[in-house]
Amino acid sequence: MEEIHDLSKYSWIEEQLEKITEHPKEDHIRVWHAIPKGFSAYCKILPPVYLDLDYADDLRTYADMDREKDDEEMEVLGNREAFPEANFKAQRMFWKELTNLQGVSFTPQISVYDLFSYSWPIRYVNSGREGDLSTEVESQLSKLLSRHAKSKDYFVSYIDYEDIDNIHQRIYKSNLSSGLARISTRLLLPGTQIYWWGINRDWCLAVDFDIDFSFFGGSTELVGLLIKDDFIECIPVEIDSEL
Repeated sequence: MEEIHDLSKYSWIEEQLEKITEHPKEDHIRVWHAIPKGFSAYCKILPPVYLDLDYADDLRTYADMDREKDDEEMEVLGNREAFPEANFKAQRMFWKELTNLQGVSFTPQISVYDLFSYSWPIRYVNSGREGDLSTEVESQLSKLLSRHAKSKDYFVSYIDYEDIDNIHQRIYKSNLSSGLARISTRLLLPGTQIYWWGINRDWCLAVDFDIDFSFFGGSTELVGLLIKDDFIECIPVEIDSEL
């Protein structure tokens, strides 16, 4: 990757984002607060969810675990991570399957909070940290974009910080032949986003530190290909859809 020191490359994103109002609970957070306006179509990329096969028969809930207060076991569970790759014996499940099991509507507003309630088995399912794309989804998205996107060269931008006195915006340029540059959310200033966008601004991917899913904007054809993909689970959204 080549670091770009001209931070104005990012300006169009800032200009096309709607500003969050002073009363977000009343006015609602919408897609246009997370990804730039101006694309023909948008979709919400849902993070993969996995069955933890090592504990598939253990039906204890969060409430059960809370009553048992087994700190050692909780620490073990806390170290079982699904992203960027599962470090346990895992089986992919799709959100449509889980929403059917839970009796939840599969709408643009779907979130992990609809699937993981206090009564859900703690070891039954596992998802990733907020703002992370899994390695598998990232790889499949890179392949799809390299085949079908007009812009093969792209920029990626994020806010990097070592501490409160060392905060920097970073912009890099790369090519889809090398895949999408992986930026760990652990490097980010809380409350900020990562953006990847085609050099001709014909597509944009937005990942947010505080949101458990990602957004993609592009042509109707390109977004349609993402939605039809067998591995990348997406749901179409409008630019003014509520999160």
